[in-house]
Amino acid sequence: MKKISIIIPLIDERYCEATNIQEGMNCILNQSLEMSSMQLVFLPLLNRPILIQQLNEYALSYPDSVHILPAPDKNTDIVSMVSEAVTGEYVLFYDMGNRWEEHALEKVYQHFEKTPNSFDLCLCNEVFQKKTSSKSTFRFMYKSGNTFKDVRENPRYLAVSLNNVIFRRDALCRAAMKLENQIRAYSYGWDLMLIAEILKENPVVGIAASADFIYCGSEELSGQKPVEANEYPEALRRLFCALKEGCVTELDSYIQNLQMYIMRQYLEGTDTRGEFSEECRTEYIRLLRQELAGIPDDIIDKAPGTVKRQRLGLYVLKYGKHILRNLKESSGQLAYNGHRLVNLKHDSFRFYTMTVEQGMLHICGSICAGTSEQKISVLAQDQTGKTWKATMQDCSSEDVRNRFGEVLIAGKSFSFTIPLRDKMKLTFMLSFDGTDIKVYPKMMKDTELKHKYRHSYTEKNGWLIRYNNGSLFTKKATAWNRIKFHRHYLAELRQKKSEEDESTYLRDCHWKKQIRKMKLKNQIAFVTARSNEELLPNMRAVYDRTNGKKVVFTRMMPYDDEQMNAAIQTVYSSKVVVTDDYFYLFRKFGKKPGQKIVQLWHAAGAFKKFGMDGTSLFPEVDHLYHKDYDLVSVSGENIRGIYARAFGIGEDRVKAYGVPRTDEFLDSEYVSQVRKRIRSRYPKLDGKQVILYAPTFRDGKGQDKHEFRPEMNFESLSHSLKENQVFLICPHPVMQNRIVTGSYENIIQVKDFTTNEMMCIADLLVTDYSSVVFEYSLLNKPMVFYCYDYDEYNRDFYLDYENDLPGQLFRNYAELEKYISAGDFEETEGVKDFRNRYMSACDGKSGERIAHVLEKMLKE
Repeated sequence: MKKISIIIPLIDERYCEATNIQEGMNCILNQSLEMSSMQLVFLPLLNRPILIQQLNEYALSYPDSVHILPAPDKNTDIVSMVSEAVTGEYVLFYDMGNRWEEHALEKVYQHFEKTPNSFDLCLCNEVFQKKTSSKSTFRFMYKSGNTFKDVRENPRYLAVSLNNVIFRRDALCRAAMKLENQIRAYSYGWDLMLIAEILKENPVVGIAASADFIYCGSEELSGQKPVEANEYPEALRRLFCALKEGCVTELDSYIQNLQMYIMRQYLEGTDTRGEFSEECRTEYIRLLRQELAGIPDDIIDKAPGTVKRQRLGLYVLKYGKHILRNLKESSGQLAYNGHRLVNLKHDSFRFYTMTVEQGMLHICGSICAGTSEQKISVLAQDQTGKTWKATMQDCSSEDVRNRFGEVLIAGKSFSFTIPLRDKMKLTFMLSFDGTDIKVYPKMMKDTELKHKYRHSYTEKNGWLIRYNNGSLFTKKATAWNRIKFHRHYLAELRQKKSEEDESTYLRDCHWKKQIRKMKLKNQIAFVTARSNEELLPNMRAVYDRTNGKKVVFTRMMPYDDEQMNAAIQTVYSSKVVVTDDYFYLFRKFGKKPGQKIVQLWHAAGAFKKFGMDGTSLFPEVDHLYHKDYDLVSVSGENIRGIYARAFGIGEDRVKAYGVPRTDEFLDSEYVSQVRKRIRSRYPKLDGKQVILYAPTFRDGKGQDKHEFRPEMNFESLSHSLKENQVFLICPHPVMQNRIVTGSYENIIQVKDFTTNEMMCIADLLVTDYSSVVFEYSLLNKPMVFYCYDYDEYNRDFYLDYENDLPGQLFRNYAELEKYISAGDFEETEGVKDFRNRYMSACDGKSGERIAHVLEKMLKE
């Protein structure tokens, strides 16, 4: 008998390419466990001759270890088929998209052998390569080292996928036999059912913390393959049946807790993809309600690992939305029949920003506490009883939703404007269906207040504001008051031994004091957080044309203390500051009296929504970055209003002075030199028709912006291109990984020239949602748009994407390939109108024009 059987279901197109199969196999071959101790069971669910040929080659190379199962049909029971084929003591389901460190399998085997019959499945340490990865249910358990856990003590330890699980073969086979007639090919949730069945019999989980399992692809690997929507309800029904079968009295509570965990997973939908039809959604909700009806409320209340928002979703499913219109308040908790649903003290009431201008306190925040049908208002009251009512707006980003998109609690944003006076105390209330309830705002980062400290305070434009037990206290910022507030807060931090908070507070005090003491010099600072050690083209074009003293700070976030000091020295000693993107110091410290801030936004035109129109930040937090701009230069007169709205400033501060880096496009000598350099580097481009593909990055849910795999068949494209055609790929700078997987003579991915430089040699631009179209329009050359993922891209645009583009739009790759191979790219109708609409100020003199404005600012 082999030690470990590795089952490899080849089900995903992404990881069935030859190179991925080879890399996955290398991972197995490099294990310290001998190949003779392992069995590889390939389950090819994709009918691809090249794939089968590759697997047959492995079978010839390792005849005693490689076993290839026939491809199953829709009625094949995969689990039973696999369980009959495996011969190892232990079984691993292996995804070719993931990796194991070289000693992992041996460590797991030894862990099993040291504790025979203690547990039936073992988990390994999950290492996530991408920051956006979803966290494993088991991740926090690895801190205790190699061990085992009884999940009856805490059912949250249940795994929800097979990725890092190794099974005892006997336990796997017994579970497979019990589920023989329930798990069929392509049924979503079968791995969950399998694990749940094993845990019913032996609810002990092994933890091999020393064996690393590596998630190479982040979130996009964490779900199952896409399935048809009508499979979900049936898979869910079978899952619950599997959980209930064989349930004994003493495990009732455990089984119900297990159900609650699974219910949470399905409710949140974190491990599924695809949209539900209305019919399927209705059936799914019915099944969930049916199961919830048989689960006591105390199980829902106490279900381990289920947070308030998830419990709320479960109760709404069980009792209906009407419970949200009958909530009772008790000690800051909104409850239904004694079940706590929403905490008004901190969980649902937030202050995001707090500013003081001309003696008026401005507070902006959000709340999620009631349904859209309820009348809710937010009030502030001082110690004399005077009341101010907040302005309320819908805030969909704060909505509490279940996985089907239903709004359970409607989010609202609010804003106050309150006149300040010395020794003022402000308390806050939520008026909920005519009842006033005191609320305790959670102070977010930009308020500079911390609700966990009684003496936390901030200074805003001559006023000291302290937060304690849900109330704000104000005093004028006299020298004595500053000293008193500082001493009390510092003493509290030291008393509570909050070393990290104390260090942060003292650093901020140092920087603020440093800024106050610094005197402005008659110099221009060019600062950016978009690059290290160099100014990007927009800034460089103005820098080179500007006379007078100039200083530079170029450093991407995050900053260490030394870099932060350098940034402060550069910015707050300069009378004029020029930047090209968000800059953190503006958000944190604002600007000094007498300073001028100029924004040379990095993108030309107005394509995708940005700033307060398209931010992922709370809008008023985004506004902190932009509120102090004295000048924003844009590419055309028609888009001044767009930038004013996006930055939350007056249109008088937005001027159509142009985009400095575009000056080069209108300089024939520069264009000629760039063409010579490109042809010197790529001589095969001489005499060729150049098609330039310049896509933007994707960063939606489950997408890694460094990775990009467009729906393109490069093999087919290479064959269809004419002899005089070359397809150049110039990806967005954040796309670090190669787009082309193969090697082709007529398809080249370029890294040593910028997209703007490659435009000079292009005969046709192919792009998608990138703002490069604005610069390219200055060259009066044809362009087309390939947007196969338009429905999923989900970014709002300022222009009408389908009607305002200056070129043909393709959603189907075959049509795009046919257009490219035809080679007829002469039509530029619409490009001139597009240029006049969005780029009217770009006349080749933008850099010179802005340089004169900066020099004038120095003299003011």
